[in-house]
Amino acid sequence: MKFQTKILNVPRRLYELNRIYKKEQFSYGHREILLKYINADESQIINGRLQHGVWPSHWEESYLTNLSWSGFAPYYVFSKVREKEAYTRNLKHVISIGAPWYYMKVNEPAVRKKVRKFLIMPDHSTVNFIDESNFEQKIKRAKEFRKIIGEDSATICLYFNDFLDTQTREAFESQGFEVTCVGVGGNSTYWSTAGGRINFLPNLMKLMLEHEFFLTETLNTSLMYAIDLKLKVGIFPSLKKNLKLGVNGRVSSKDLTLEDHRRCIAYLEKTDLKLSINNFYFTSNYDEFVEEFLGISSVLQPDELKSILKLKSHFPYKN
Repeated sequence: MKFQTKILNVPRRLYELNRIYKKEQFSYGHREILLKYINADESQIINGRLQHGVWPSHWEESYLTNLSWSGFAPYYVFSKVREKEAYTRNLKHVISIGAPWYYMKVNEPAVRKKVRKFLIMPDHSTVNFIDESNFEQKIKRAKEFRKIIGEDSATICLYFNDFLDTQTREAFESQGFEVTCVGVGGNSTYWSTAGGRINFLPNLMKLMLEHEFFLTETLNTSLMYAIDLKLKVGIFPSLKKNLKLGVNGRVSSKDLTLEDHRRCIAYLEKTDLKLSINNFYFTSNYDEFVEEFLGISSVLQPDELKSILKLKSHFPYKN
């Protein structure tokens, strides 16, 4: 009986892994961007996992994907650096294809139109990591950002969870910031287009091209996009202390994101990007650095990408 129970439990475990890892491809419209590039029917789903965002070299990454009876499904990563890291661990299901950001740029014209000087994309809360700050603390945080840039015109781009928080918006508006949001990164019904999910990256590129300087607190994917668009970037790690995040949707005495933040900054201090820590800077050397994260050399022609992506038809929302 125990043997039978174990066998019966396996399909449900596989189903849960499939659901979690297939869901990631819908983040920021990544799936739709790739399908459009290879001219594939939008009812298809990528039968594997897409990289969600960037992380430093030698970061602990499991490279898990949805399982099947024949082994691991592909894990499509951005750069050859990540592919090689996985290969040294004998994980041969990891394949570099370049970031969806580059495929998006093929179909979206990059028109530079500077409207404001500074674009700020602060670290953000999520459904699981909630912002515990009260209104006075949020105003204090907004003042810290304003202190760095002075009286110049600036836009704060908030993650959608923070944008929906009235106090967070009002705190930044009280310091003269234009407050905006480029859309929802993902939905609980993950193929839903609600909240501008599939236009997230085009909206972000348009917003970045309206600014000259980019400010953030740590290493993140948006930082790489800003460098790719040749903005002068500034990384101000101390600003992170003004955002305290709870854990798993509740108030907590420990912010579990702080250790990752420290590791990211320690990593940046060993790279060319140390020039942008507590300073605004751009150098062509950053292009090589971004290659490690976004993998432009891994970008494929439509036919090549189509032959690599494993697609599955009959996606539910077409029924």
